[in-house]
Amino acid sequence: MIKMEEQIANLMKIIVSGKVSEYTLRYIDNEIRKIESRRNELADHIKEQASKRHITYERIDFRTLSFEERKIVAATYIKEILITGGDVEIVWSV
Repeated sequence: MIKMEEQIANLMKIIVSGKVSEYTLRYIDNEIRKIESRRNELADHIKEQASKRHITYERIDFRTLSFEERKIVAATYIKEILITGGDVEIVWSV
């Protein structure tokens, strides 16, 4: 999911640059919609798998998750991580 967010951010940077044609803008919009759709499908899959494993979102035991599941859960709850000097700030998406 983090890679999907990066893809969307990169496409948004192209739009913000202002150097895009109407055709390119439509293409980018379509790509963003595809990525968001895949991200939503993945989030639904995670919720389904979590319910099968009796995992609740109030408390997730990372010890029981695979590495891939851990990455997905982190990407679901963390919007961004800001590192400034020696300080780290986590911006939560919930």
